[in-house]
Amino acid sequence: MISRLSKEFAEKSEPKRKSAVSEIYLYPVMHTDCTNTRVNGKSAYVFICTAPNGPALYYAREVKGHGGVAGTPVEDYQGILIHDHEKTFYRYGCGHQECLAHVLRYLKGSMENEPEPERKWNRAMHCLLREMIHYVNGVEPGGERDPVTICGYESRYDQILETALNEYADVPCSDYYRDGYNLALRMKEYREAHLLFPLNRSRRLRTQVITHPVHILNFLQYTVRNPLQHIIINALNGGSHSVHSIDCTDNDRIIKAARIIPDSNCCLLYTSDAADE
Repeated sequence: MISRLSKEFAEKSEPKRKSAVSEIYLYPVMHTDCTNTRVNGKSAYVFICTAPNGPALYYAREVKGHGGVAGTPVEDYQGILIHDHEKTFYRYGCGHQECLAHVLRYLKGSMENEPEPERKWNRAMHCLLREMIHYVNGVEPGGERDPVTICGYESRYDQILETALNEYADVPCSDYYRDGYNLALRMKEYREAHLLFPLNRSRRLRTQVITHPVHILNFLQYTVRNPLQHIIINALNGGSHSVHSIDCTDNDRIIKAARIIPDSNCCLLYTSDAADE
């Protein structure tokens, strides 16, 4: 009985899992992560995909990288991905925000292993990120962020990283602990990915969900052709799930996608940049 438990659970939960995948695709933001585990004494990995206040899905994999991503919602997702610095994830989605909970933990590690007076940047950056997070969380839903405050945060971020590089030039990091130095370089190179949400760099997506096949066909035929516009079609046909991401300038792909719609239960998610409004 126990030996059949996993198989039975997988079979009975399949409809709900497919529904959860379709729901996640409708969110403009997805959190994803990959964590290590062991199965029968061998290394394995668990990929997590979840939407804010939405469903969460866990995938067991034998490998990391693109092989591990295959078959997860990340593979076809066209929104913004929030993740740690696993570079694999940068090949997916339309935008990226590094998980600041991870970054704060890395900064705390730097503070513990590289104390003052040699290192001051880590503590300053830790305080700045916490301040930015509290400020953003305090903005009322639909409210505007003060551009002067945002500009000040951006300037302080750059100044702190400049201080970091100067500190490491004066007192190089030890062979024992290089994580702080590597973090500073990473925060400079991937600046936009660290400031996407705090500085409101993310696209203000206009989202339109269309479910009726005739309405979808009309939308595909008459939508404005713009390279910043994307279409995601979740097609549930005969129990199988497929996702189609289409650049609105690609007429051939739009025609091919339109052909699958009449015989499918579809949900179309259309997103565009705020500049299109």
